[in-house]
Amino acid sequence: MRRFVRDKLIELTETLKEVKALGLIDDCKEGLGAVKAALQNSLSISHFAVYENFDIEHLDELSDKLKAETEIEIEIVFMPYKAAMWDALESVYFAAKADKRCHAEVVPVPYYEIENGHKVLHYEGDNFPPDIPITHFGQYNMELIRPDIGYLHNVYDGNNRITRVDDFFHTRNLKQFIKKLVYIPYYVSDATPTESFTNAIVASKIDILVSASEENVTSYRAHGVKCEIAALGSPKIDKIINREKNKPALPDDWANLKGKKIFFLNTSISGLLKSPADVLKKLKEYFKIFEGRTDIALLWRPHPLFFSTFESMAPSFIKAAKELKNTVEASDWGIIDQTGDMGVAIAVSDAYIGDSLSSLVYLYALTGKPMMRMNFKYPISPAPEDLDSLLKSEILETINVGNETYAVSEYNAIYKMNGRKAEFFSKFPTDTFYNPCKPFRESVHIPFPSAGASETAGKKLIFCPIYGYEFFELDTETKQWRTETVSEICRRKETFTYTFCGVIDTPEALIFAPGESGVFARYDKNTGKYSYHTEWFEAFKKHLKLKNVLKTRGCTIKDGKIWLTCSESSYLTELDPNTMEFTLHKAGPDGYGYYGITHLGGSLWLTKFRLKPDNHEEGLVEYNPSTGKFTEYVDLPAKIPAGEKYRFSGFSHVITYKDSLYMFPIQADGIVKLNPKTGENKRFELTPPLKFFTAENDYFKGRYELQEFPFNLRIKGSEVITVTPFNMGQICINLDTGEWERFSYETERPFDILTVKLTQPVPVPWTESFYLTPERFINEVLSGEIAYNQAQADLYRNINANSDGTCGEKVHEYLMEKFYE
Repeated sequence: MRRFVRDKLIELTETLKEVKALGLIDDCKEGLGAVKAALQNSLSISHFAVYENFDIEHLDELSDKLKAETEIEIEIVFMPYKAAMWDALESVYFAAKADKRCHAEVVPVPYYEIENGHKVLHYEGDNFPPDIPITHFGQYNMELIRPDIGYLHNVYDGNNRITRVDDFFHTRNLKQFIKKLVYIPYYVSDATPTESFTNAIVASKIDILVSASEENVTSYRAHGVKCEIAALGSPKIDKIINREKNKPALPDDWANLKGKKIFFLNTSISGLLKSPADVLKKLKEYFKIFEGRTDIALLWRPHPLFFSTFESMAPSFIKAAKELKNTVEASDWGIIDQTGDMGVAIAVSDAYIGDSLSSLVYLYALTGKPMMRMNFKYPISPAPEDLDSLLKSEILETINVGNETYAVSEYNAIYKMNGRKAEFFSKFPTDTFYNPCKPFRESVHIPFPSAGASETAGKKLIFCPIYGYEFFELDTETKQWRTETVSEICRRKETFTYTFCGVIDTPEALIFAPGESGVFARYDKNTGKYSYHTEWFEAFKKHLKLKNVLKTRGCTIKDGKIWLTCSESSYLTELDPNTMEFTLHKAGPDGYGYYGITHLGGSLWLTKFRLKPDNHEEGLVEYNPSTGKFTEYVDLPAKIPAGEKYRFSGFSHVITYKDSLYMFPIQADGIVKLNPKTGENKRFELTPPLKFFTAENDYFKGRYELQEFPFNLRIKGSEVITVTPFNMGQICINLDTGEWERFSYETERPFDILTVKLTQPVPVPWTESFYLTPERFINEVLSGEIAYNQAQADLYRNINANSDGTCGEKVHEYLMEKFYE
């Protein structure tokens, strides 16, 4: 029996007492008959038997029995607003529907689209799957029924600029009627929640937040979420997993996809808002690949709000967007999927090409099928005139072994340097296309080398496995390679991580700085043996702002001790490279994290990694290990803009030269020179003036918008040499004169990186680049060179909780336990 029915019967019984007292016996008997009829329709035979023989002389006892009745269904209401987002709640609904203790209803709520400042009402109750019975919101009396549990996938209330649910269904109003208000985010990915997303949760009136993972719980708490959080996964994952297990048939109206390789195209809101012109231009070029071909087909699933976003936030592009839509709808090679079930499109497609910022990247990766993340700022393929600058140089750093200098290439090659000429010396003994000992160029750069030198058994280069699980050793006299497998303790099975973050070369040993597993490795130059050290992380992890974000960012050696920074902690690590004993030092407020580090005048000098949302000062921090005191320098002559996308440090490296500190920019607009003794604090001007932040071609536009100097930087005498990501060249700066020059090494390549077979060291989606264009990706999928990857499916299924298709059941069980506590 539904709870509100029971409550109404109790109310009616109390009224019957009054009727009886007035002497209206026949009316009282008639009313009692109505109560019994309602009970007979609502209860099992055994429970109804308790009430069958009651008469008007026992109304008090009847009222008490009704209040104590145990066969009362828990009232659960699901309140989606868009049919295409129903998958965020669906598997929980099925679990609740199958539970005899519950009465579950789906009540789609009305919402408004904001178009040119006007609100246009929408209701999508007719668009839900046929197996989902729908109750119209006008027929569901929230005040009368007063549900025990209410589920929703929108908590923005009145703060969404594109769509906005009706005021009655804002959380602050719903909470008047619903005992437990539960929010399950529509968004699920392998990334931590954004600040704007968590701000909406903080401002809402929900009781319970269903988090995809424990890592996200940590992030929610860090952003001020106070409500109860349950790390149980996402029903959206259930949808994908179950669709892959039971492939649906191709819908009849998708007939032009039959017999072809189907490429799923995803376009999100975030990508659109960044640059609508770039998105539309890229889509137009991409569609041309499919024209006239009979072996491939396009299945385009734009975000449910994709076209309405043009109406409200980019109206000047509406015409172009509709033209693209019409092109696909009129074609014999494409379909636009705007149904409420994205699981069908994911299941029937063969590969993914699309937005890199969408949560669909993560969801599609669960399938193990081929994927390429598109960069909408790139042209569909590089122009011939662009290739020269793109291929100028692949050298990211150099390493000295005795009197010889070697260079590490991004593409598996090792070069021996002769001035500005790089002569091919050797190649990593692996089929992996990307150098497993270097981060991808699109990823975070490491502020200290990926290779160290050792005199043991000849002159060696020993490479740090950034993504891989093998140490690579190259004997520079014999050109012989040796590999040693990294210990299992350095691997975290549940997610993709950095193995190590770099290597520090000391006289007695090479120290491999910990990746996200938190393990130090040490190579003893005298014995040639590797050892592993785990004690540090047990002490350090409690000081991390984000539980599983551990990237060692910078290092310096002071008085024989290694000092390391971490981007997610204000604590520094002081490490003895010989004994591996360590000390942790708190070098700033709890909210800080650090990037670069150097020492001067007895102090350590640190650049901030992450800025507070309301504080965009490009601070340098001085930490004195002797006193434990720290001082901030915020009035610096080079600045970065305020804004959401500039939350990270203005500076990466800080180096010491003579009596001054030099801070090199990531997003700041110049180099800063600071002399602590004299108080000199000024911009370090270059001769001739360097025009910062210019790109030679479109393939460099996707990087930091205000970056000239990247993170890896090396010093030789008075010269600083750094790689410039905008043209893959080098910049050499003389710190005495301020003179600089840009150059590229002449390289002898052992293979053509534009045609080499593509493989990756880790099972993550491919990223579009000048050598992997959308058309090449399509052809590689057709040939089978890029194919299903079980390791990718396993990797992504380990990121979030209950990624085996059981999230809906677990959420429902959790709420039932909460209800019966």
